[in-house]
Amino acid sequence: MEKIDDVLDIPLSPVADRDCNTDPLITDHSKKKIALLSDPHTTKNDKNYTLKIDWLEFTLHEVPAVDVVQGYLNLPFDQFQLESYSLQGFEALWTYGTIKVLESPTRKNAPVKIILSSRALDQINRDALDLINVAYRDKAIFSRIDIAMDCHTDLLDMQTIGDAIRNGQSIHRFRIISPRQDLNSNLEVISDSWTFGSAKGKRMIVIYDKRLERLRRGKEDPGHWIRIEGRWRSSTAKIAARTIIERGLDAGYLLGIIDFREKDNLNETRKTRCTWWETFLGNCEPIRTGERKTPSTIKKKVDWVRDQICTTIAQVFVSEGLSFIKSVISEGIRRTDRKEWIRLFGPRMDSGYLSSLLAI
Repeated sequence: MEKIDDVLDIPLSPVADRDCNTDPLITDHSKKKIALLSDPHTTKNDKNYTLKIDWLEFTLHEVPAVDVVQGYLNLPFDQFQLESYSLQGFEALWTYGTIKVLESPTRKNAPVKIILSSRALDQINRDALDLINVAYRDKAIFSRIDIAMDCHTDLLDMQTIGDAIRNGQSIHRFRIISPRQDLNSNLEVISDSWTFGSAKGKRMIVIYDKRLERLRRGKEDPGHWIRIEGRWRSSTAKIAARTIIERGLDAGYLLGIIDFREKDNLNETRKTRCTWWETFLGNCEPIRTGERKTPSTIKKKVDWVRDQICTTIAQVFVSEGLSFIKSVISEGIRRTDRKEWIRLFGPRMDSGYLSSLLAI
């Protein structure tokens, strides 16, 4: 483990006893020192920027919370405390520092959810890239992945970025662009950001002045600091996870969502990339992480399977056998939510019928 140069004081509250084959949980009101690494995990350094995983959120099925903590986060479960509240409809919330583990122990086959903020990723004993790899292997359902790109040089500044956006030089697929500047009583700018997309969308880009954010929170002046943050949610989070496993950290993920180009051609792909953006990114190519448009009706889905992937299915069957094909079908049944079933087949798709499908 890297050198520890910072700790976070976390007051612990009493927690209930739990039979989890570990040492008894801490039950006093002492303070526990939460170790923070001097250099964040999952950082990739370029001459002009740094990249890191800035948020990771996923769910595992049929794995108890104690096994998730010990097996995936490499932390002792007896260091976690049970909070008096919970989140997202789960029955229990366990925390260690800023690490959150959610579970519903009284519900049969209930999932366990892990929420790791940027700070929490520095508190687990595992690199985030490795954690993504292991979780994906174990069929975790990813609900959010953030990648942050930080620039500490004057190659990027909010004025240049804002001028390019207002001049129509930003290339993206978002319908909503939200600029924001906050002022204090002296009319000084205390926050400056551009948001592409919405919090409810599957992908979002936020470009903001990280230095102003730090100063607003009373932190020491870090100097020039512009952050471009990509957020992948829901089904696109799984696409991001798979691509990260295959290619590692790369600025191309962000470039695949937003680009800055001159207005010198009607064809977007032939437009010249803005000089300041090209200088900043260097030799970087976009990596696509969006969803392909899927058919909306059963008939269209049937036609799409027959026309697009029948040969792939046949080849996979020859390679992996019928049991693998059946496991993929079962996984698809499980991942389709009830609203989608009812939309396609009507109210006969009740929970009992779905359970019988899963037993196939």
